[in-house]
Amino acid sequence: MTRGVIAFPTVGAMAFTHVVTFKWNDEDFDDSGVAEALRGLVARFDGVRSYLCGPDSGFTPGAYDFSVVGTFDDQESFVAYRDHPEHQRIVAEMIGPNLSSRTVVQLDH
Repeated sequence: MTRGVIAFPTVGAMAFTHVVTFKWNDEDFDDSGVAEALRGLVARFDGVRSYLCGPDSGFTPGAYDFSVVGTFDDQESFVAYRDHPEHQRIVAEMIGPNLSSRTVVQLDH
């Protein structure tokens, strides 16, 4: 599986980081399409400082299966990404039907 970080120039001192982890219903679910769709989407947005997503490395037993770590210029930039129709489609069609559980944490820094 390909992993990658998309980094963008930073502007200003404050940032907002969104971290989400997914546990899939089926441990053999091929989540490469989810990663590709999310990376393709986020590349269209201003206000994204960095974005990393992909499957768990398998190093720690019991870990969740997939994660997203996105750092945005501010909460408004994150909301533009979160509420975008294409993001909502990815969640509804690709993530939701395969999702057993998720965790979310968000940081202002």
